[in-house]
Amino acid sequence: MKKWNKIVSILLFLALSLQPAFAQKNSEKLKQKQRELEEKIKNTKELIGAAKNKQRISIAELAIINSQINYREELISNISSQVRRLNQQIEENKSVIEALEEDLVRMKQQYSSMVFYAYKHRNTYHKLLFVFAARDFNTAFLRVKYLKQYGDSRKRQVEMIKNTQDELAEKNLALSDQRVQKESLVGQQEQEKENFLKDKEQQQQALSELQKEEKKLRAVLDDQEEKKRQIARQIKKALEEEIRKQQEEERKRKEAERKKAEGNNTSNNNTGKTNKTEPTTNKKTFDGATPDNDPESTKFENNKGSLPWPVEKGEVTEYFGTNPHPTLKGCVTNNNGIDIGTPRNAKVRSVFEGTVSSILVISGAGKVVIVSHGSYRTVYGNLAEVSVVKGQKIKTKQEIGTLLPGDGNVSEAHFEIWKITEEDMLKQNPLSWLYKN
Repeated sequence: MKKWNKIVSILLFLALSLQPAFAQKNSEKLKQKQRELEEKIKNTKELIGAAKNKQRISIAELAIINSQINYREELISNISSQVRRLNQQIEENKSVIEALEEDLVRMKQQYSSMVFYAYKHRNTYHKLLFVFAARDFNTAFLRVKYLKQYGDSRKRQVEMIKNTQDELAEKNLALSDQRVQKESLVGQQEQEKENFLKDKEQQQQALSELQKEEKKLRAVLDDQEEKKRQIARQIKKALEEEIRKQQEEERKRKEAERKKAEGNNTSNNNTGKTNKTEPTTNKKTFDGATPDNDPESTKFENNKGSLPWPVEKGEVTEYFGTNPHPTLKGCVTNNNGIDIGTPRNAKVRSVFEGTVSSILVISGAGKVVIVSHGSYRTVYGNLAEVSVVKGQKIKTKQEIGTLLPGDGNVSEAHFEIWKITEEDMLKQNPLSWLYKN
């Protein structure tokens, strides 16, 4: 039974000694995620605080409040996971401590027996007598060897006791630290739950304020949607104009190639040669647009899901596609890209290297910059000032312009991604392309 207990203790110790590295890695991931969520909540609080300086609440502010609530829920869940992991580690350490304490008691008992035996045979005469009483030389040699091994065993036992005591002290210290961490996390979790309830109250207050102004909201919404349609038409027109110019350039290039080939044929006929003109092997494009597999398009596509955001920090206030209005029943908004709430007059930057292909000025809606990336286009709207020129080659994260001031101290950046194909111009969901942190 004692032997079985010892085996169980050893196996338990080995299993738990291999576990900390894996547990540490997962624990670091949770802590890193916690730091990221806390940073996001800090940013949304700043944006909400900035928006409060105006007289009435906006849909953008409500969207930022909703984002903060989502982050807060995620943070509470993250802290709960950390508390559960700490509880598990505390229980595991308690098991190890219990096993180590049992081993320590057993080893001390064994050492006590060894010391008592050594005391009884402490006289050198008795040891010599034990050796010389052997019936032959081989037996005497074995007895000398036994006495040496017995002495070594006592030394090892002392060392094992010391190591076990050190391990026990280390585990007790770790257990104490884990309990302190748990207490801190539980306190933080309770605080975040209180903050979550405050966020929900703020959300309900914002909804109530918006619902009180339903008539005014509908008029504002109609005006905003008309302005968005106007901007969308002008952006589409600019893209179509870019493609038309590419088509014309491609047509001229092919015409020049055809004339050159005809000239070569005439020259060959005059010299009596009968060589036939080889057909052009250029790949088919969208009537002169950039082919899908050109280097620029491929580089852009390879970065899908990892493109930097067009502003340094901010929150999505309106998503791609059709969005139901948060307070007006039956009302929806349409967006060819996304809108991002960010600090007032923030800088807008390119999400990838490319060439500025168009700059538009839209009455009442600021300026728009379109950047070409092969068969892709990125669109940056709601700009007050532009810091690039048409035809300029720009780098990733290079400044494009400054946003128009919005309500309060918050500006909204408008961002779109388009793909030019042989058949059509396809809107892309920017959130599928931008880096997800």
